[in-house]
Amino acid sequence: MKKNSKKLKITITLILVLSTAITYSLKYTPNWIKENYNNKIYPYLLSKHSQIWSKTTISIGDIIYGTCVMYLIYLMYLGMKVIVKYNRSIFRRIKIGDAITKVSHIAMLIYCLFTWNWGFHYNQDALSERLKISSHRKKPEKLFEYTEYILDEVNKKHLELLEIQQKNKTTQDSIETIKISYTDQEIFEKSTQAYRNLPKELKNYFLKDIQPIPRLAVKKSLISYVLTYMGFSGYLNPFTLEAQINSRLPQFKKITTSCHEIAHQLGYAKEKDANFLAVISSTNSTDPYFQYNGLCFALKYCLLDIKRNHPEYYDCIYPKIHKGILKQYKEHYLFWKEHHTNIEVLFKKFYDTFLKINHQKSGIKSYSQITQLLLHYHYYPESFK
Repeated sequence: MKKNSKKLKITITLILVLSTAITYSLKYTPNWIKENYNNKIYPYLLSKHSQIWSKTTISIGDIIYGTCVMYLIYLMYLGMKVIVKYNRSIFRRIKIGDAITKVSHIAMLIYCLFTWNWGFHYNQDALSERLKISSHRKKPEKLFEYTEYILDEVNKKHLELLEIQQKNKTTQDSIETIKISYTDQEIFEKSTQAYRNLPKELKNYFLKDIQPIPRLAVKKSLISYVLTYMGFSGYLNPFTLEAQINSRLPQFKKITTSCHEIAHQLGYAKEKDANFLAVISSTNSTDPYFQYNGLCFALKYCLLDIKRNHPEYYDCIYPKIHKGILKQYKEHYLFWKEHHTNIEVLFKKFYDTFLKINHQKSGIKSYSQITQLLLHYHYYPESFK
């Protein structure tokens, strides 16, 4: 019996080691990822996951994570109980080799599941590389011109929505913010629809491997309280492919967050690419509230770029922004300031390291590196056909 058990352990170990080695080596074969994973494997996986998990609004991925955490706590409790009962002599009885083998098996299994289910996307070229956009080609005058254009569009859309909101009683100097009256579920459904409604040439460029777009699983996270203090607006569960949205966010922010996480669902791993697609999908939506949010999102990153690199111009453009829009930005800023903790700093450092390991050299700063893509989209739209 012991011999059979030992053979089984060796067989499982060999299978997992071989699977891990193959998976790791495939990560460095971009042609295989593009032709097989992107075109065939992932669209099939997304379709099946969406078909299963979209049937419920409950976050299955969060339940799985929660169950694993509770099980680990339970194991730790049992371990402490045994240690207390048998004192330190217990360490002499532990078979270190068996413990290492079990942990290694679990680690290899998780690695393979993560990579095959979604992780291969980290090894794809970023949009800026596909489009051959150089960071040195970003001319200040183009950034200023584009920011003025976006600012004008945002201000006009702000007044348009205020006119609806205030029943035709608005002034250009209004300090009113735009109220988003949609429920979370309506936002999630409209976010998916925004991608379906992309112009044909954009859909063919960005989503040619995933058409038609299935009914995606976009849900309120059950751990929104934890996400808030970790500093995250949402995340994609790589094992169930559910887009998890922090339900504690201001309603205004949930629109672009949903569009961002859906971009991850559709196979865009780079954070700047997901932010860019959040802008493209929301501004091309037929819903004016989505258009407004997308424009505000784009303007925010343009302003951050200008403030960081051209502060003298920032002082000129800032007064032109409607007070209601600034108030909306402030609401978002105060939300995160109120929930800022050392835990957030710790998790942000961990996530920054994780992104760098997964081919995003700028780490967490990559979220803000979308102005290049926005400028290219505005000035060279033919590149996306």
